[in-house]
Amino acid sequence: MTQASHGSDHAGATDEPGLRFVQIAINSCDPAGTLRLYTEVFGSVAGGGNAFWGDATRSQGLDNDARGTVWWLVGRQPFVQFEIFQHSVPAQRPLPDGHRPCDIGWTRYGMAVADFDRALSALGRRGVSTITQPVIVDGLRRVAFRDPFVGAVVEILEDGEKLPGRTGPYCPDPRPAIVYASCSVTDLDAARDFYGNMLGLKIVSPDALHLSEHEALWGLAGAHCNSFLVSLDDMFVEVVEYQDPKGQ
Repeated sequence: MTQASHGSDHAGATDEPGLRFVQIAINSCDPAGTLRLYTEVFGSVAGGGNAFWGDATRSQGLDNDARGTVWWLVGRQPFVQFEIFQHSVPAQRPLPDGHRPCDIGWTRYGMAVADFDRALSALGRRGVSTITQPVIVDGLRRVAFRDPFVGAVVEILEDGEKLPGRTGPYCPDPRPAIVYASCSVTDLDAARDFYGNMLGLKIVSPDALHLSEHEALWGLAGAHCNSFLVSLDDMFVEVVEYQDPKGQ
């Protein structure tokens, strides 16, 4: 799940209010495991947490008897966070093993890291395997894995000058950056109308982030799909409609 809010663009760009990327929010069946994964593999910084119950659960569409915890992780992007939820009723469960990135909904996101080799080594020490071997795109490596506590696919992108969405010169930073969040939809034209015309957001070509051959990274080699990107500051929302395989 992604969220955008109204605000001013980065200093030096424009002072006009607009929509910016604020967070990716996920439900985890093991919040401590998720916190460890993202801090030790990606270098995210734990920003604290909170517990909620009673009336506060209504904002999540939960019963008043439900209890929950929420934690935040931050990287190098100002005012952007990774939000991790766990609630008691209903209990969390990862996406099923048979769930595919083409299935309908928010199913995939990408994080950029300065030390790609360190991230892969940290994954291996935790027994988490990548879906394929890394590939090289514009001189930078990429690979993907399935988050064991959530079930979503996470793409690791090596940071550098040609990182998709980069708006300024490359300055090495050990903290990670959220590059994109991807959702699979049943009607690409309706989605384009929603993001472009109703919200007034900037639509850009999908090849600014992924090409068709990159579908193999998350286990969909040979997939046929159409897509577009929504540009929000230095991040993207990637909207995809799959023709083959069809999303469930």
